[in-house]
Amino acid sequence: MTLAAAPRSRQAEASGWFGAGLALASGLGPGVATILMRTYGYDAIFLLGFVLSFATVAFTWVMLLEVPKRARGRRFLKPPFTPSAFVTVKALPIGFVTFLPALGFASVLTYLTTYAAERDLARAAGFYFLLYAAVIMVARPLAGIIQDRHGHDIVIIPAIISAGLGLGLTAWAGNGAALLAGGGFLGLGYGTLISAGQAMAISRVGPLDVGLAVGSFYLLVDSGTGAGPIVLGPVAEHFGYAAMLWVGVGLSAVALVIYLAGISECIAGRRRAHP
Repeated sequence: MTLAAAPRSRQAEASGWFGAGLALASGLGPGVATILMRTYGYDAIFLLGFVLSFATVAFTWVMLLEVPKRARGRRFLKPPFTPSAFVTVKALPIGFVTFLPALGFASVLTYLTTYAAERDLARAAGFYFLLYAAVIMVARPLAGIIQDRHGHDIVIIPAIISAGLGLGLTAWAGNGAALLAGGGFLGLGYGTLISAGQAMAISRVGPLDVGLAVGSFYLLVDSGTGAGPIVLGPVAEHFGYAAMLWVGVGLSAVALVIYLAGISECIAGRRRAHP
């Protein structure tokens, strides 16, 4: 909805601010839940979730009044229950590029605690995703502004590289500082890639298909997040957690090659005029 309301020239920035809000919630949520659990018990957590969900519906209703009528939605003009009614092919290339680093990110999300304990880095691991979220809160809005002004490549290419670097530092970490640096670079890279990729997907479609583009993009991103432990878990089982993370680095490298070869706007003269 936020992206539909934003002007075309500022959609990457809108995507960045939206992503920063998600990062803030992800960073504050566990801390608030811990305080409520210790003070009032688990019931308080579910009660707060119910209240916030109700408040979200109310705020959404109010915000819809500010969304241009052209972006509020439309009746299906395509035959229902066909692939084109639920997925737009235009958003799938950047979705697949993001899918590959998502596999590596999911392995960190699932196995970081065990991996850190194995290396006696449990204390530092407790701050890993807090730093990840803090970096995202700053990086996503700034990256969105840069993306709007200078195009997709200048944000997405460094983001893919940074995602791989974050996974590599996490795999190599022999001390808490290196582990936290991995979390920071992962936030700067993968965290930024999510919002930048979403903005790129939206730029490929018309204003009435913004929701379809976002849904198609996250179909692949969320598939990568869900499949990561299944795909890379056996690597950790047979070769160790560090090897699993290095495979994630390799997947990020493949994503970079695919982006440069098939999606990049600057390579081979494919630069488009950015709105």
